[in-house]
Formats: sequence, C-alpha cells, structure tokens
Amino acid sequence: MKIHYIVFFLLFFSSALAQTNKDALVQDPAAEPFLEQISKLFDADKALQIEFKYEVESAEPPSKVSDYGSIIIKGNKYKLKTDDGEMYFNGKTLWVYNIAAKEVYSSIPSGENMDDMLLSPFRLIKDFKTYYKYRLKEDVNMNGISYTQIELYPKDLNTSYSIMRILVNKKNGVFYSFSMQQKNGVHYTIYSREIIKDLKIPESTFSWNASLYPDVLEVEM
Repeated sequence: MKIHYIVFFLLFFSSALAQTNKDALVQDPAAEPFLEQISKLFDADKALQIEFKYEVESAEPPSKVSDYGSIIIKGNKYKLKTDDGEMYFNGKTLWVYNIAAKEVYSSIPSGENMDDMLLSPFRLIKDFKTYYKYRLKEDVNMNGISYTQIELYPKDLNTSYSIMRILVNKKNGVFYSFSMQQKNGVHYTIYSREIIKDLKIPESTFSWNASLYPDVLEVEM
C-alpha cells in the first residue's frame, strides 16, 4: 500500500548515508535559520495544503514506486490523500483508509515513541532542537538551480531511520524536497510541487467520516 510509504515523510524532510559518531555530535547553528523557516509553515491556527510527488526506492529487492499526492495540514493535524488511500489525523486518532481493500484502520499513536511520532512529523520539525542533530551541507545544483542542503540525525538511535535530508531553493528560500533513509535500506523522497497557504477549512477535515463511506469496514488497531 503506497500510502504507508509516504507516512514516513509525510511531508518534508540522495543517496543513502550511514550515521557516524562524528555526525551524532553535530548541531550546526548555520542550519537553524532554514529549519526555523520550514517549521513556521506549520502554524497551529492556519491550514496549509501541499501538492507533492513522492518516490520510494529499495535496493534489495530492487524496486521503485513513484506517484503524486496532497496533504492538508493545520498544526499537528492533517489529511493526506494519494491514489490508493487516505490518512486522517485529528491530533489524537489516526485513520488509514485502504481504497482497494475497502477498509479503514484506526489507532492512537504514542506521543513518546519516535517512530510513532513520525505519524505526526510536524511536531518533530517544530521541535528540531530537541529531537535532532543537524548540519548545513554543501549546496546542491540541479537543472541550473542551486539548493541549500540540510541533514538531520535523530538523537534517539533506536528509531527506524538513520538520516533525513532537506533541500531548499537557495534563491527564494522555498522548500523543494525532503528525503529519509530507513535503516532497512528503503529510501523515501518527497518533492513539493505547490504550497497553498491560509486555507479556510472545518476541523472535521482531519477526522474520518464514516457516513461518507457506508461500504468501508472499520478496523480498530
């Protein structure tokens, strides 16, 4: 199910790198202005919509998945939509809708487990000084455009991922891509296609509405 691949983004953050002891000691002040700028996107009082392309690559067995999706975010709440499913998180309960199976799975993610917190990744980004080591890397040039590159390493070494990488357009400061390397070798990348700010939407947007899906089986995890 492709929607499970993107949950480990979700949203923001290309080659696979392993974390070293030297990396773990880094908390680079030069990277902080860029991380602060990205964290300001997630205003608790204003909704934001991001249209994106995502890629998921695995070396063993070799595979690559690529598709498009959109996400509406307000604070730590969100609604994520792709071709094969939807995810809703209202700040407490998470619903994952599998369109093909006609099933929706509900759960309450832990507020302390770092991997569960990836289901609400905006909290991690807003509190990056608490959860990550980070450093500003060399610029990346692609198709004539220069991007500022930031790498983040989780302080909790028991997480399922080893490194995250953010690219920001050097000229206009706009977020371009986020990638994450899982310890199992799976590599996730999300590319921002459009960012729409200050949406006016009801709070019900972030919760599953069973009345709209009468034929969908609800499963509590």
